[in-house]
Amino acid sequence: MPGSIVDRIQRGLVAGVLLAATVLAAGPAAADFDRVRWPVPMAFASNLTALGGAMPWAAEQLKAQSGGKVDLRVFEPGKMIPALGVFDAVSEGKVEAGYTWMGYEIGKVPASALFGVVPYGMEPWEYAAWFYFGGGKQLLEEVYKPHNVHPIFCGTISPEAAGWFRFEITSLDQVEGQKFRAAGLGGKIWQKLGASVTLPPGG
Repeated sequence: MPGSIVDRIQRGLVAGVLLAATVLAAGPAAADFDRVRWPVPMAFASNLTALGGAMPWAAEQLKAQSGGKVDLRVFEPGKMIPALGVFDAVSEGKVEAGYTWMGYEIGKVPASALFGVVPYGMEPWEYAAWFYFGGGKQLLEEVYKPHNVHPIFCGTISPEAAGWFRFEITSLDQVEGQKFRAAGLGGKIWQKLGASVTLPPGG
């Protein structure tokens, strides 16, 4: 995959990388693709398991595969822009690229939740197959195009489960008022069921 991304960047067709639950989203393409030097602010710390380490790894692979021509310089959350400001910064052209989770845009791009996190959704290999061979890529690009953001698939993690509880749930009546941390559509569903849900900003 890294090689194909490098090829696209050098052809001027790429403005970012998407991670199923997370996105490296990019704005207008750089003029000189023989020498790309893009800062990439992240919404996740690089030491966060599964989510945080993907972008630094992708940057290393791109630099190696391109012989140093493509240098994505990763910035930890808050070092360049606020962690939750990545999407807006890219959309407004303040940075060329950024790495975040699509669910943070659910308020501005409601359909992003269908790509970012769906309870009991597809496993990583199923998601990748759908994205590349089932029309997912075209749909996602269409959703983000009005916002001047071009996402590209980079990786994914398994879908969220229903939840973990301190006691057995035998009736939906038990959900009423329970404090619950959830994201995306799953969080919205638990809210409908009466749970006191903490949603990520933008959700």
